[in-house]
Amino acid sequence: MRESKALAALIAVITILFIDVLFFGNNFYARDVALQYYPIRRVLHDIVASGHFPFWNPRISAGQPLAANPAYQTFYPFQWTIFLPDFDLGFRLAIILHFYLAAIGTYLLLRSLGTRIPAALFGAITFVLGGTFLSLTNLLPFLFSAAWLPWIGFFWRRSNFPLTALSLGMLLLAGDQTMILQAGALLCAYALYRGNLKRALAAIALAILVGAVQLIPALDLQRDSVRSQPIPYQVASSWSLGPQRPLEILFPNIDSWYSSTLTLIWSRRSHPEFPLPLILNYYPGLLAGVLILAGFIARARGWTFAASWAAFSFLLALGRFGPLFPILYKLGVRSIRYPEKFFVSAVFVLTIFAALVFDDFDRVRRIVLVICGGVAIVSILMWALTRPALFSALWGESNALFITASRRGWILSAVMSAVLLALVFIGNRALFALFILIDLGIRIGGLAPRMEHEYYDPPPIARSLRPGTRIYNDAVWTREHVSLPIAPLRARLWALRNGMLPRMEEIWGFEGIFEGDYDLTNLLPTADLTRTFRSAPPEQRAAMLAMAGVTEVAFLYPRDPAAFSDAREYSYVRFQPFPGNSRYGFAGKIVRVSEQPNAIDLDVESGNETTLIIAITRHKYWKAMIDGTPAAIHPANIAFQAIDVPRGRHHVALRYRNPLVIIFGVVSLVTVLSLLTAHFVAEHRRRGGDVERVDAA
Repeated sequence: MRESKALAALIAVITILFIDVLFFGNNFYARDVALQYYPIRRVLHDIVASGHFPFWNPRISAGQPLAANPAYQTFYPFQWTIFLPDFDLGFRLAIILHFYLAAIGTYLLLRSLGTRIPAALFGAITFVLGGTFLSLTNLLPFLFSAAWLPWIGFFWRRSNFPLTALSLGMLLLAGDQTMILQAGALLCAYALYRGNLKRALAAIALAILVGAVQLIPALDLQRDSVRSQPIPYQVASSWSLGPQRPLEILFPNIDSWYSSTLTLIWSRRSHPEFPLPLILNYYPGLLAGVLILAGFIARARGWTFAASWAAFSFLLALGRFGPLFPILYKLGVRSIRYPEKFFVSAVFVLTIFAALVFDDFDRVRRIVLVICGGVAIVSILMWALTRPALFSALWGESNALFITASRRGWILSAVMSAVLLALVFIGNRALFALFILIDLGIRIGGLAPRMEHEYYDPPPIARSLRPGTRIYNDAVWTREHVSLPIAPLRARLWALRNGMLPRMEEIWGFEGIFEGDYDLTNLLPTADLTRTFRSAPPEQRAAMLAMAGVTEVAFLYPRDPAAFSDAREYSYVRFQPFPGNSRYGFAGKIVRVSEQPNAIDLDVESGNETTLIIAITRHKYWKAMIDGTPAAIHPANIAFQAIDVPRGRHHVALRYRNPLVIIFGVVSLVTVLSLLTAHFVAEHRRRGGDVERVDAA
């Protein structure tokens, strides 16, 4: 009964903190959510809702593989809420579901480690409401993957081999390769620590079979895409972890300030390529941070493993600032970018360690008091020393707004540490719980901001365009080289939506071309075509747009934000029709065209043998037939495809099927069913053995 009440309380806390998302339609939007994750999942939803298998995405870059691309997480079942009739609701539920999943998994893991209920609740809340997990709401593959870390640990601790492999398989289906590497390495490290490495390797092998439906097609796609080429070191090592970032575990505003209306970063030296760090903040809550340090000082249970893993992760996450990542790059590991990702598993391990220390709080009480006092003193000193000259020397920034935010952060840190110091003296558990919720809760709006549901409704331009219109958004490229008028954050966000930047046109059923390849998964012909287009003179670009079947172009059109009384109407993009050609070039007559996500059917007629040029990206899994007879597909216009059609009237059919998805889909399904069967058989035998022992007694 106590366990049920504890889990109910955990679920209630998450529900209350995200009640606006669950029941009032507010949605996540920050960074890649609105610009990539929401659009591509909308495409996935629409294709499945239309009754087709999602082999191909026709809406991005003149068409690209979908199911084989792990960015879509097509085969990850815990995001299948997106297939609800109300996609927006399903998208929100998929995100919040992983908060529940991570919290319950962390609670169960800590209980399996022998902690009491309060410590397990503390660890669960700290993990899911800490800065790291909240930051992952704008990096969904990481969020979905991180939610499975505690479950892998829990089932491993319970010696449940089938569900350990299945949980790791779910993480593989979630798709981020750095999280896959971290989870596998962490399992092996813990297994080695406990002396059963062979069993861990067997679990990893079975997990690979579970994830084969995504892994094998993804590896096959990698050979055909930009990922087949080594990532330049400058790109691979960007978003390296700033050496000062682990200090955020105790001082959350040491280099940044996040709120629902204001985001300020003054540590740009460690990530000059990007305005924000990859993980916005690593703060796990002051109590957790203090307990981590106290646990190391007191050499609490598990300190050697936690310290070793955290140190290894930190050295790898340092990227270009550390020794390990450059060595790996020189050794040929050149398909991984953004080393900061590798610190996520360190935060998870440290959070579990903090909960273990919390469970033995009386042992470290005096150390906690000293650390709290030290944090308060350091915060007051930093507040006093934060002056323009010193701030500029330390961070290379002299903006008065940054300095004010930094001083405010140090004051908040001093106040919170003083309050925690008092609570440690008092020792009241209810006040501890309230402190933790306030300390973490006040940061949710800044790290996981939400927007009203109308944000994903079609903008005015979308309501005026024909469905399936192919758009070239020139504003995506030109805004990088033009100083736009200064606008409030809210106006800038709505301008992205109103201008359908950079991939938001996919949400409302339009197609794009010559777009940026942010996840480096475009097919090589697409990359060649885009590179040629970007380097071409204006008159040649116009010809290429016509050849690509573009019928609408979006141009940068800067306007004064003050001219808009409602920030939701602000836009700096202007759309205008473009006299492009049909995406089907044919000298004869095209009698009929039928397009489906994975299929194209045309009835054509010509007095001579004629080439049919199709402005859809070619790939090896496209197959063509003329009147039911296989026909050869030839390259055309760098990235597109062409078919030679004999004279007369003919039916031309093209189909896209990836056989690897089908073959390894069967492998994954059989493995999942086998693991579940093994689990239930073992569970049945265990319960039968328990009954026999009771009868014998």
